[in-house]
Amino acid sequence: MKTILLLSILFSVIAMPVLGELTVQDIEKVDAKIQASEDRMKAHMTQQTDLLKNHISQEIKTVNVQFTEIDKRISSDSGWTKFLFTIVVAIIGIPTAIIVWRSRKDRTLEKQIENLTEEIETLKQHL
Repeated sequence: MKTILLLSILFSVIAMPVLGELTVQDIEKVDAKIQASEDRMKAHMTQQTDLLKNHISQEIKTVNVQFTEIDKRISSDSGWTKFLFTIVVAIIGIPTAIIVWRSRKDRTLEKQIENLTEEIETLKQHL
């Protein structure tokens, strides 16, 4: 216990400032070192900011190029899609139109046949 007390007194004496007054020149030196450190830090931050801006602008340019390529692809694919859609409509639409035309023609022929058969029947009855 005595040794701990002696050691703490010894450390306290060592830690006490002996002739620890700061002069104006010392304060100015410390201030100059702090200012120099701040200037270096500002320069470093400016440099890092410029590097990041350049990197970001390069990335934006690459993304814009990629978007342009994708837009070209979509336009090309859109043209092909329209072309294929037109072909599908033609393949389905033309036969359907022919079938509809034939069915209408068949209906008119059937009506004519019915009319003629009725006329034949009426003529048979008159004879």
